[in-house]
Amino acid sequence: MNNKKGIIIGIVALVVVILAGVGIYAKFGPKASAGSKSYTLTVVAEDGTETSYEGTTDAEYLHGLLDEVAANEDFTFEGSDGDYGFYIESVNGEVAM
Repeated sequence: MNNKKGIIIGIVALVVVILAGVGIYAKFGPKASAGSKSYTLTVVAEDGTETSYEGTTDAEYLHGLLDEVAANEDFTFEGSDGDYGFYIESVNGEVAM
């Protein structure tokens, strides 16, 4: 009977420690804020010329960032959704290699 009681107390203590760790991380861990992600997107053409785009974004993924840049700059891209996310096929008419 004492052995079962010790095991139950150990499991409860472990769960409490894990929950405390998750709570502390949620409270004090890194936080994203609006516009806090800055980016520099550089497109290198086949002839070696470079075009850079800089700014801040709230986009969660690269596809969202590319949509924002295309809406605000002289920038185009093409791609397709695949099993592992968005696959970029071309940027500003340059085919991805």
